[in-house]
Amino acid sequence: MLKSKILLSISILFIFVLACSIGLPAPASPGGGNPSNIATSVAATLQAKGQAPLGGAPSTAPPPQNPTRPPPTIAFTSTPSVPMISVSVDTHCRSGPGQGYESLGALTVGKKAEVVGKRTSHEYWIIKNPDKNGECWLWGYYATVTGDTSGLPEYSIPPVP
Repeated sequence: MLKSKILLSISILFIFVLACSIGLPAPASPGGGNPSNIATSVAATLQAKGQAPLGGAPSTAPPPQNPTRPPPTIAFTSTPSVPMISVSVDTHCRSGPGQGYESLGALTVGKKAEVVGKRTSHEYWIIKNPDKNGECWLWGYYATVTGDTSGLPEYSIPPVP
């Protein structure tokens, strides 16, 4: 009777262990399970993280490179430090946003001007007047701006003349 209870308990335990492992993928081991490949992988990972491999001092050597893949190339692009604007159609530069304001000049195709401010809600850029001293308002519909405009001041709309 005791033997049958022990045998039954072992059988239930065995079935339980089998049931828990059904559907689980077998754990993959790097290098096909070769212990020396596993140790090399662990040491390379620790070295790349700047940790000491297996209790030693941290390595200052660069991590091993993959010989089949060339190192990445870093390409630098220049972003103007001062925002600049150009237009695809000759555009009036006015004393305010709209045709009700005096024309102070024009930004023509092929020319650039420095952007000094913005009126985001009306899609206007305030630029250094390309025709004379001072600033003027340029409609942004035909405009292309290069450079960072996030720090530009937001201008208030001047009174209509």
